[in-house]
Amino acid sequence: MKVYPLAHAKRTYPLSASGRVYPSSAAFGYFMLPGNSSKPILGEQYYPFGTFELGYPSGTTLSSIQYRLSGASAWTTVSAGAYSDVEEATRFVALEASAFADVRNYQVQASFTASGTAVLLETVSVPTLLELTDYRICASGQTIKPFANARFAVVSSPYVASIEYSVSGVSAIAKTAILKPVLGSGTHNTGTSISLINTTADFSGIRVAVGDIVHVATGATMPVAAISTTVNTGDTLSGTLSSGSFTSGTQYTVREELNLVGMANRWDYQFNTSGVYVMTLYVTDTDSNESSDSLYVRVS
Repeated sequence: MKVYPLAHAKRTYPLSASGRVYPSSAAFGYFMLPGNSSKPILGEQYYPFGTFELGYPSGTTLSSIQYRLSGASAWTTVSAGAYSDVEEATRFVALEASAFADVRNYQVQASFTASGTAVLLETVSVPTLLELTDYRICASGQTIKPFANARFAVVSSPYVASIEYSVSGVSAIAKTAILKPVLGSGTHNTGTSISLINTTADFSGIRVAVGDIVHVATGATMPVAAISTTVNTGDTLSGTLSSGSFTSGTQYTVREELNLVGMANRWDYQFNTSGVYVMTLYVTDTDSNESSDSLYVRVS
C-alpha cells in the first residue's frame, strides 16, 4: 500500500473555503473530499489532490475520475497506471506551479455508470513574494540594498520576466526596471566582424564571463560564448549576435547575466535627501501576472 502525498509534500495548510464534503445532487450517499489547500513554490511540483477521498454506495461502479483547471474546456482523465485504483492515482496527480497565479481552482469530476456526477473545487495558492523587510534606516548619501532580504517563492528564474521598483515620498520615481549590472562598455575598433573586438579592453580583467550579455546600440544582443585574444589579452568576445554584425565604431555595453531573482537582492540604491520613503518591488512572471510588496525607508 503506497502512502499518498499531502497536497504539498513540504507544507500543510488549513482547508480552503472549498475544502469540505460535496454531496452529489443526483443521489444520496455520494461525496468528495478535496483535502488541504496548498502553497507550492513557483517551479515546484505539488499534488493538488493529495488527500482526495471519494465515497459512493456499495454496488455502484465508478467509471472515471477527471480533473481540470477551473475555466478550462477540456478534462484530463486519470489513469490507474501503477496504482491500485484510479482513486489512489488521483492522489498522485503531480502538477508544477508555473505561474504567479494568486489562486487556482481545480475541478475534479467523478462519473458513475448508473448515477450522477460529483464535482469539487480544490484551491491552490501560489504567492510571488514570501517576505520583504518592512523598514530600513540609512543616512543621506549612503548606498543600501533595499531588497537584500526579499524572499521569492520561486525555484528557477525562467518563470520571472521582469523585476521593477518605484519610490514615493520626498522625491518620487515611477515604476522602473531594475537593470543588470554593467561590467564594461566601449567601441568595437576593428573591421566588420561577427565577434566583438576592442583592442584596448581586457574582458577577462573586468570579470566578463561566458553567459554575460553584450548589448549593442542598435538593440541587438549577443550572449558571450567565448573570450579570446585577437591583438591583446582578452580583447575579443564571441557569440551569436541577434542581428547585424560588429562594424568599426559600434558601441556596446556588457551586462552581467544575473538570475533575475538574485539580481533584486544585490541591487544598490542611494537616497540623497532626508525623509521617509516607500519603495515598492514588482515581480512579473512569464504569464504577465504581477505581484508587489513595499517597505518604508527612513533617511536621516
